[in-house]
Amino acid sequence: MIIEVSPLTLFSTIAIAGLGPAITALTDAWQGSAGIRSLAAGAMHSVAGWLGWLALAGMLRPDIDPLLVLPLTALGGVAAVLAATPARLLGRGARSTLAYAALWSVLVYGPVAVALFSAEGLLAAELATVDLAGALPVLVAGGCGGLAVLVLERSRVERRRGRNAGRVLLGIFAGVWALWLLWLVGMELAIDEITGLIIANTLLTPVASAAAWLVVQRIQHARTTPSAAVGGLLCGLVAIAPGSGNLSTVGALLTGIVAGALCSLVGYWAARRTGNFVWLVVTILLGGGGLGVGLIGAFATRTGIVFTGQPEALLSQFASVLIVTVYAGAVSLACWLVVSRVARRPAPSALAGS
Repeated sequence: MIIEVSPLTLFSTIAIAGLGPAITALTDAWQGSAGIRSLAAGAMHSVAGWLGWLALAGMLRPDIDPLLVLPLTALGGVAAVLAATPARLLGRGARSTLAYAALWSVLVYGPVAVALFSAEGLLAAELATVDLAGALPVLVAGGCGGLAVLVLERSRVERRRGRNAGRVLLGIFAGVWALWLLWLVGMELAIDEITGLIIANTLLTPVASAAAWLVVQRIQHARTTPSAAVGGLLCGLVAIAPGSGNLSTVGALLTGIVAGALCSLVGYWAARRTGNFVWLVVTILLGGGGLGVGLIGAFATRTGIVFTGQPEALLSQFASVLIVTVYAGAVSLACWLVVSRVARRPAPSALAGS
């Protein structure tokens, strides 16, 4: 592959590379513990994702825009972090989570990214999928990677509340928000007339999503909390990522409201049923990302069903989400089964001494 670098591409790639550690710190803070170890864990899982993508791309040599090579490498790290986050929060060891991140990157992130960004890929060529940021390989597939772990593992993880936890969460989220904005602007590959729309949508949609999320929390639990506000804001970021340059402000706000309300309902229900707050994280990624991609077919300017009255775009977008979910879910289950069984196998020295 030929690698081309423009100042915007380089700046965006650096921002995307910082997202992995930042998201790790955010999820740890949401659990109730964050620190230098969180950043280090995020960096290590990011590296595993980079190496996995580079290995696969080197073998396949996909027909991808040279300007996207570096951003897609960095996004491989973000996707690996997201896929491995539930396993890490469940207390699985570093060897297991790193092995899972690397294997998952090769078998899940890589093929989905190629299908979306390669000129001859299934999602790009056959379905004409609209996904500016790569939400399908990063957010939807990453959510499936985490879902596979939660399905196979039955551990309970409750959030620990500490003093000033809300302030810490909001502070870390502000950093994630800034890096996320640079990611979306950079994926446009140029500063043009769409840039202003991307910035406006990325700033406004999380607010709409958080408002919907908090309304649901107030109705269900008769309270509002800073952690819930962060959950709603993150859901809005996830939902607007794929369509930030294709949606009008009204369409972006509607997407945020729908995603915030539905993900809050499903996420809190799953967390209560299982006693495991990590379901909220997976719901935001898979639900918010899937709705964000699918609703482009409803609200996208000039092509959505709201504007044309034709369902083709809507069906195509949701078909893309379904295909990625089925593929990523099945392969992620296989990856975690392999990694978890190898990790639980006794070491040779232990067998010799028994």
